[in-house]
Amino acid sequence: MDVGWVWNLIMPTESAAGTQAKKVVQLARASRSARLGSKASKLVRIVRLVRMLRIVKLYKHSNAAMGHEEKDEDDEMLEQIIEQGLNQKEDSEVEVDVPEESKLGKTVSEVTTKKVIVIVLLVMLTVPIFSFDTYFSETTSRKIGLDLITLYDDVQQSDTYKKVYDNYVEFHVELRNPLIFVAARNFSYTGSTDYEKLRDVEKELISPSNDDLQDYYIAVFDLRPNTRLEAVFGIVQTIMVCIVLVAGVYMLSKDANDLVIGPIEEMMTKVKRVAKNPLDAAREEENEALALYRARKAELIANKTRCCKWDDEQVTETQILEQTIIKTASLLAIG
Repeated sequence: MDVGWVWNLIMPTESAAGTQAKKVVQLARASRSARLGSKASKLVRIVRLVRMLRIVKLYKHSNAAMGHEEKDEDDEMLEQIIEQGLNQKEDSEVEVDVPEESKLGKTVSEVTTKKVIVIVLLVMLTVPIFSFDTYFSETTSRKIGLDLITLYDDVQQSDTYKKVYDNYVEFHVELRNPLIFVAARNFSYTGSTDYEKLRDVEKELISPSNDDLQDYYIAVFDLRPNTRLEAVFGIVQTIMVCIVLVAGVYMLSKDANDLVIGPIEEMMTKVKRVAKNPLDAAREEENEALALYRARKAELIANKTRCCKWDDEQVTETQILEQTIIKTASLLAIG
């Protein structure tokens, strides 16, 4: 019996796959029964709530029949709890009354948004305008030419090798970033500038793509013209960004003064004038209103418009407060 395959011949058993399949079926049945059980429990809860609601209604009807018209507080609380249990929603949305934005707030937000967009666009435009890559492209012939020389490394003493080397040196010496040193086997070139005295950002070392020949070929180029131009671009870009930011701050502060601070200061002046002498304040306000009306009428006539009424949409809360102060001064003068 200890030999497994002998026992399987005598008493055949189910395979592992069949056992696994049975387990899967049993798990599926168990999950299905669990779902049915949860649904049944929910249904039982709803039935209980409905029964309780019916009992409460019957109790109220019996009280009404017996002449008890007044409702008990406990019954009302029980009814509210049952109704909340029946009508409760899982994802209920609470509506919040958002106050309408004032006209002054709309005007300030619109003006501020426009100015901020203009400032951001100007700052973004200064980046490509004062960038070195916008006006100059990187030279690829430095490394390609050195790799071309290494192709003739096997024939170093030939005229072809010498010609390719001379062409490489003559072409790159006259570039914007000139060649100041090159070493190629038995040939070398040294310019008027000592590359060892230059900083790392002011020079570029070129080596061939073949790793086995990197110890025998090297070229050094002078990058000082590029670094100087990049420095100038950086200084100019910084100055332009500062100018744009200062102009933006000035415009934003001017809008705040014109729309908010200025009207408030004018209202304070009018209040002080009314407190000092209401009669003179009313007269001055009438004269100012008359002058404003005549100026607006002249403007409308110049623009060839028929209507000379003030547009209600342009009236802000500060102007309404100013008109209220004027009317209050007139009432004080009459009194």
